[in-house]
Amino acid sequence: MRDTLPAGFSRSVRKVADAAREKIDLGLQSYIHDATGVRIIFYSAPGPLCAVTIVVPTEAVDNSGHPHCLEHLLFLGSEKHPHRGYLDTLAARCFSDGTNAWTAEDHTAYTYRCAGPDGLLQVLPVFVDHVIFPTLTDAQFANEVHYLMGDGKHAGVVYCEMQSRENSEGDLGERAWRSALFPGTSLEKDTGGLTADIAKLTNEQVCEYHRANYQSGNFAILVGGDAGAIDVDLVLNCTIPVLERLAKSLTRSAHFKAPWSDFEVPQPPLTQPVTRKTVPFPSADEQFGSCILAWRGPLLSDVKAILALTVFTRYLVETAASPMNQQFVERANPLCNALSFELYKFKQTAIVMYASGVPLADDMEADDGSSDENDNEHLADVSESASNLLSHGRLGGLVLSFLEKCAAEAGAEMLAALKRTMKRYRLSILEGLESSKHDMISEVLIPDVVYSEGELGAALADSLAFLSEFEAYAASDWIVLLRTYLIDAPRVEVYMIPDAHLGQQLSAEENHELESRRQQLGKEGLERLEMDAEELAKEIEAARVRSDHLYPSVLSSLTIPRVPYSISRYQQHRSLFQVVQMDTAFVHLYICLSMDGLAPELRSYLPLFLELLFACDLEMNLDDRNGGTYVQTIKWEKVVEQFAESALYMSASAGISGTSFSPGPAPDCLFISAVSQPEHVPEFLDRVRQSLCFGKVAEDRLQGVCKNMYGELIEELRDGDGVADALAVAVCETLGPGGETRTSSVLAMCLFSQIRTLKAILAGMARTMSGDDDVSEGTDKQAMDDEDEETGSESGSEDDSGFLDIDVEPVPVSEVLRNLELLRVHFQIRSEADPLFHVGAKDTKQLVDVCQRAFLSGNESRSTCRIQDLPAEMCLRQTPRSIGAQSASLIVPIAGVESNYFNVFVDCAVPKGHPDYFALEVLTEALSRTEGALYDAVRGTGLAYGAAVYNRIWNGKLVLSVSESVDPCRAWRAVCALLHEIESEFRGASLRHFSQSSLDTARSCVTFNMHDAKRNVSAIFKSTLRSSVLGLSSSVEEELAFGRALDSVDLPAIQRVFAKYMNKLCDRNSRVFVVVCRPDAVDSIMNDFRSCEHPVELERRDLSDLAYQI
Repeated sequence: MRDTLPAGFSRSVRKVADAAREKIDLGLQSYIHDATGVRIIFYSAPGPLCAVTIVVPTEAVDNSGHPHCLEHLLFLGSEKHPHRGYLDTLAARCFSDGTNAWTAEDHTAYTYRCAGPDGLLQVLPVFVDHVIFPTLTDAQFANEVHYLMGDGKHAGVVYCEMQSRENSEGDLGERAWRSALFPGTSLEKDTGGLTADIAKLTNEQVCEYHRANYQSGNFAILVGGDAGAIDVDLVLNCTIPVLERLAKSLTRSAHFKAPWSDFEVPQPPLTQPVTRKTVPFPSADEQFGSCILAWRGPLLSDVKAILALTVFTRYLVETAASPMNQQFVERANPLCNALSFELYKFKQTAIVMYASGVPLADDMEADDGSSDENDNEHLADVSESASNLLSHGRLGGLVLSFLEKCAAEAGAEMLAALKRTMKRYRLSILEGLESSKHDMISEVLIPDVVYSEGELGAALADSLAFLSEFEAYAASDWIVLLRTYLIDAPRVEVYMIPDAHLGQQLSAEENHELESRRQQLGKEGLERLEMDAEELAKEIEAARVRSDHLYPSVLSSLTIPRVPYSISRYQQHRSLFQVVQMDTAFVHLYICLSMDGLAPELRSYLPLFLELLFACDLEMNLDDRNGGTYVQTIKWEKVVEQFAESALYMSASAGISGTSFSPGPAPDCLFISAVSQPEHVPEFLDRVRQSLCFGKVAEDRLQGVCKNMYGELIEELRDGDGVADALAVAVCETLGPGGETRTSSVLAMCLFSQIRTLKAILAGMARTMSGDDDVSEGTDKQAMDDEDEETGSESGSEDDSGFLDIDVEPVPVSEVLRNLELLRVHFQIRSEADPLFHVGAKDTKQLVDVCQRAFLSGNESRSTCRIQDLPAEMCLRQTPRSIGAQSASLIVPIAGVESNYFNVFVDCAVPKGHPDYFALEVLTEALSRTEGALYDAVRGTGLAYGAAVYNRIWNGKLVLSVSESVDPCRAWRAVCALLHEIESEFRGASLRHFSQSSLDTARSCVTFNMHDAKRNVSAIFKSTLRSSVLGLSSSVEEELAFGRALDSVDLPAIQRVFAKYMNKLCDRNSRVFVVVCRPDAVDSIMNDFRSCEHPVELERRDLSDLAYQI
């Protein structure tokens, strides 16, 4: 314990979790500033990154979004540093990517991460100054929160953000369960704000909110980093000047009430056992909705009960073989496509279950009643039809019946499964402390400091000890927990119903409001708005920081701590073993299998194959004692359980960290990844081998997985930002010399191709279920069409909404199973021929032998090798598809999307190792960083929430992305004006955007990115894999070379790459331009883009068109 402290600080009298009794030592040290009550809490997190989180307890006053708007405004200037951009530029110069923040229901958190401790000392006092003493000018408020443009349309960054969210399925559902579960409290308000109320909010109201909640000393500062690098005295001392200023201006009165002090605990009982709400949300598709069940949980101080509930809910849904997933998800006719639980740590916690992808019936009726007539229905009576699940409380009743059954049948089997769950949870905590310690600790500390409840950090520090206690629990203990908080407790049920007409209705109301406003303002009023907007832009521009002399010099990177590691490589025949030695308690593993030679028609089945790979039956031919053979069948549920016992995490994807419909880097390779304990690695590898050799897919299993994947696809097609990106990537894959296309996993797996693939598979299943036999290979299409006419069957899945209403040729189930078998055989052969193993562990001596024994035949000798010496075919970098002299400009309307998005892709084949790589990295950082030039031009003028340009190495493209924009054409004009302004600067003498200081700042951001990529053992493992598959070295020597190359980037290099790549964005003849918007805005957006200074001739494409054309 420290004997002396900086003047003005004392040790917190609040107890800090210690390291006794199987507690996790978080390295917590808590101090309090005597004059203000501000708490500064330190925690230990080894590695190069230091983190600051300033936590302010906040409550929503109404739906105007006071705390959220204030969160945005605090970054724009302080009394001592009034210039906009000073804070984030200073932060970026201190080996960081800038500051950030979020607003939650009960607090606002301001965050900063940097590489090394020196930057923390420079930025922290400035950051705190902005939080306590912001300038909060009227111009800042208008630009960042809300104003009206010259055409009468709304603008402002906060307005843009909330417009895209407030009518989304997620936000509507969250508001519904919170308002029903905690009525009459601040939790029923929307802390982010609703657009109608944001438009009425004033700057003075925000200023008053700040005085009441921020200048009272009612906040805490969390500081984390390597214990050997952070000097506690220096950190405390650097905050003294600003905290002393706060002490002199404290607004806390004798009647001051801290936020949430009036929140009664426990909350008054709910008046009904079940409160039901039916909430429509805009969506082009009406096939799938969702259901939310919410209960009040234990008080926040009851750490033990909270952890026990976490364990039990994990047991219910942790794996595909978990009991609740078995009953609701993993079945031939799923009742939903995903289940999850979340425990919200309010002063009185909330337990929330989410069921997504719930199929709707045509005769669904709305029901807002509160009766509970279905609750006693036994789950065994559920028919295979999913009709009426979202009406009359049916799904909620089924969930409660299932929980009742759990309680009634609790016994040895459940206790054994719970112990397995606790073992995995224990391991996940320990692995999380290696891979995401900053996030884990801050997540635990924030509720503690918001509500000042209990022992600091106890929820994490005591978790292992409590898990040990739970292992001794009897079934009766778990039954009491289950009944107390779930079965017998009042609950809220929210049923989210997709409505294809609601989006049109909302758009019509908005358009009517706009026309009314324009008529009310008249021509003169609109001209005044235009002049006001121009004056606002000038005022905002004048407030920006101008002098580079305000900033201290860029720091030295020599004080940044490193996580030690080393790499060894071995080559055996055509196989490569890359072993990363690092300080970890786990084994991290990637197995890479090539798709070379895989037939193009099979690639469309990759998403389905990957979903089933480790969750299907095994049929193994084994020798018996009499010299014969027999078939041993292991059901898929048991296979899933065995994998869960041998690996903490595991996945299979096309490309590194790919998703179901979007392959990752190296997309033409299958990557099997896992995190396991060293003693379980052989077992895991055996399981993988068995799945590749003996996997068999049953028809009922195929049916359920296909339906769940189709539901997942529909949900992804509701995301405007995701659709814009996916479409741009897919279009680039279709372009090439002479319009030729290539075998492409990216194209075969993308959303639009999978629309067609999954609907064809589901149509084939529907044919089989209707009693028709699978169509044989010799059956011609005419016969199938004739039979469709006679039976009245439809091609495709049960889609009567018109959304994705496309004709597909049903694929017989037998053909689907045959194609999945061909994929399995391909990867089985590859696993025996030329796999790539990437392994990370503390003790690596035995790992290569373990991998060799599991996969490779023979005893070929292995030799060390350099990555540069590998055969060309071992490098997984794919030659990017070139746009060349072609172009495509598309606009895609999606009902239910409330905002606008656009992406521009141009050729830019600049991987690491390319002569232009570092110059391009510096250029894009200078433009896209917080308060950078592009950020200022688009977000800084309130035209969109997000704007960035970046080098997308794996696609070989430079990407411009603008998201959540109120006016995409204005945003595009702002981008083009900026590019031409920079081009003019390069030709002239003035360098406003690319002074030496701005280049230094951008280089500092790039340096942070390098250290962030190696922030812990998990990140090191992934980054070394990415480098290797590019054919590059990844070592300490690489870091030194990185620094030298980065330092060599000068202005001529920036000018060269700007002319070579950035100017392509404005070339209409060699780019892919994609806009996603709501349907009623298509014509106006097309006209605006057609008539702007840099015209874009957009072609409309509906999602159903793309299903045919991609």
